[in-house]
Amino acid sequence: PVAAVEVAAHRASNTQLLVRVDALLREAGVERGQLACVCVGRGPGSFTGVRIAMATAKGIAQALGVALVGVSSLDAVAWHAWAAGTRGALAVVADAMRKEAYPVRYALDDAGVHRLEADCVVKAQVAVEELAGEGGAAGADGAAAGALSLTGDGLKKYAELFAPAGTLLPEELWAPTGRGLLLALQDAWRTGAADPLDAQRHNPAFLLPVYTR
Repeated sequence: PVAAVEVAAHRASNTQLLVRVDALLREAGVERGQLACVCVGRGPGSFTGVRIAMATAKGIAQALGVALVGVSSLDAVAWHAWAAGTRGALAVVADAMRKEAYPVRYALDDAGVHRLEADCVVKAQVAVEELAGEGGAAGADGAAAGALSLTGDGLKKYAELFAPAGTLLPEELWAPTGRGLLLALQDAWRTGAADPLDAQRHNPAFLLPVYTR
């Protein structure tokens, strides 16, 4: 990353996002015309947050005539944990409201982040039982349940509930970050799932959010 900033905008994200982007470009000495691609977390997550992020990213990419690549917001959290040195079995638990969560399991090794299952939405209590039960925490290397690391913004509400399922990572690793998004994008580029320099393949008009429900 050349420059990054994380802002807890809460209900003001629609008024702060573009302002923060412009300020970050200025601080980094980067002109808008130098941007080759826009990457955005497409969910799952807060419906309003996902819509604001997607709409803003689409507007920027269309105005600049560059590719818009969407990556999983949960994958971005997993890559953020990987960059911080986390290895082994990991579960990202995002808040889905309504006492529900978006739980996804990963295996992290020195080569990167390996997703083990598709997005889903379940009651938080059900997610705990699945992660703590029948092989729920086992990663690609067969890691035991006790070795499971947990992260994601769902822990802000349900830390106590999920604690028996594994070890909670530090709170600064719970949210998606720009670094996590870039690492997820780079991984997609390496595997051929995305080409951030191909604006035709990644036409902003065709990118859809992931709501899961």
